[in-house]
Amino acid sequence: MTGSTHMMGTLKHLKMMAGLNISFLLVLFVVFYLIFLLLWTGILLIFRRTRRFGYMLLSLPVYVFLIWLYFYTGSRPTAVFTRSFGFAPPADVSSIQSERFFLGDSGAVYLHFTCAQTTIQRIAGRGLASSSSASSPFNWIDDRNAPPSSSQSV
Repeated sequence: MTGSTHMMGTLKHLKMMAGLNISFLLVLFVVFYLIFLLLWTGILLIFRRTRRFGYMLLSLPVYVFLIWLYFYTGSRPTAVFTRSFGFAPPADVSSIQSERFFLGDSGAVYLHFTCAQTTIQRIAGRGLASSSSASSPFNWIDDRNAPPSSSQSV
């Protein structure tokens, strides 16, 4: 098998995985929308709204807004930092950036920031290890370009 043939097979698999991912997310969207629609209808019945059709049309934009709000609030860099390390970013944390990636029902969150050595020690005290330690399988601290002062880039 030549390199180009292998590359074509890999691209084919990537396209198939992307298609399956989109299909999965679409099914997930519809299933949760139906659950949301049941709750929405129950609320309309409780408040005895007579013109339910207009309110039912309003349910889709409200649902999309709630999904957007969930992802927006969950992907803010300070929220990611707090959720990842269990404490809010101290004043010495700067240049904080986060990125979320989803594929099907799994995903990853990437976080990059610059902070003082005390914050690194506080994070490491919660059970994480520096990438400079040989026993650590995770490279979560990038201290290759850190100045010898008291701040490091994570």
